[in-house]
Amino acid sequence: MQGKSRAALLGALVICIYISGTSRAAGAQELKFDIGGAGLAVASVDTADSRPLLLAAGWSAGAALECVFGKIPIRVIFGYSGAGPSAVDPRELFCYRGFGGLRSALEAGYSLRLNELRLEFLAGGALTILEYSALPLVSAWWSIAAEAALFIPLAEDGLCFRGGIPLEYMFRGSTSTFAAGISAGISIPLSAGGAR
Repeated sequence: MQGKSRAALLGALVICIYISGTSRAAGAQELKFDIGGAGLAVASVDTADSRPLLLAAGWSAGAALECVFGKIPIRVIFGYSGAGPSAVDPRELFCYRGFGGLRSALEAGYSLRLNELRLEFLAGGALTILEYSALPLVSAWWSIAAEAALFIPLAEDGLCFRGGIPLEYMFRGSTSTFAAGISAGISIPLSAGGAR
């Protein structure tokens, strides 16, 4: 997976540079670079084999480039996402394997100002390229993602703390996985505006 990871990171860098240039040309009012992470509760259920719903602890970390056009934010995200093995079903002694890999997402939504604060509601899609624990297998799945995020100003230049509640529904063949959690990070302004 090392070669795929390098290709994905290179592709992410090219896309970020392209979006940065085109957003300025298109008249984006704000351009921001965010870094952060999240702690997640991950629930999986396999309906095809009548497996029970089981919980696991998950996490994510990454970076995002966000362009804001008026009240419309458009966000491109690249990072790492994963989860540990789920709890064990005591009746069947079964658990879902842990997984981890590269995740990319594209989200858009609505931005609302509350005095000095900014509240964003975002939704979009994601693709995760991953490996399962104890298996030499590389896989990929699509997912639907959403997030409510709050920006709190830390400095006059637009630097902000960003906290959020991310939600994601992952399509994993016969297994359905839902993740929810709390995210935190720093939002760095790349153009005038910030979250003021």
